[in-house]
Amino acid sequence: MTPDSARDKIEVPESEVQPPPRAFVDALMVELPKMRGPAFMLARARADAFDLIQTTAMRAIAAHRTFQLGTNMRAWLYRIMRNEFIDLVRSRSNTISGLDDLPDEIFARKPTQEDSVQMRDVLRAFKLLPQAHREALYLRCAEGRSHEEIAEIQACPIGTVKSRIARAREQVKAILTLDAFDD
Repeated sequence: MTPDSARDKIEVPESEVQPPPRAFVDALMVELPKMRGPAFMLARARADAFDLIQTTAMRAIAAHRTFQLGTNMRAWLYRIMRNEFIDLVRSRSNTISGLDDLPDEIFARKPTQEDSVQMRDVLRAFKLLPQAHREALYLRCAEGRSHEEIAEIQACPIGTVKSRIARAREQVKAILTLDAFDD
């Protein structure tokens, strides 16, 4: 939603510029307040939502000739809003630096005594799991294997693998939670 995007730079000859019909403007004014909910749902930030509504109104007025009076204006506006939001997300993702551009100090951190205690607790909880659950969780989390590969290794259906992993995670969480209360 930057004002200097490629679409904003399109110049239309003065002879082709036509103001929207009054019926269009009236319908637009009725529907714009109803677009707040979808804008907040998409943007999730108040300022971004209001920018999204404003840009949607601007785009709708610019494209008024493509709208047929009597059809669903709210759906048409929502489509414009959704496309604008997608453009916004894409433009923001292009400006974010990659992990390679960040200094190593951000990722490098000396371990603390608390880290080793937490790791010891996780490993202890991991060892308490049933063999099949422990193996499935290890293959998925430590080795990054797919559910299909784990199913092949454990000679069981994929659903069983997913269930074992979910149960193993819940059991580790429960063990760690119980230990936190014991301390």
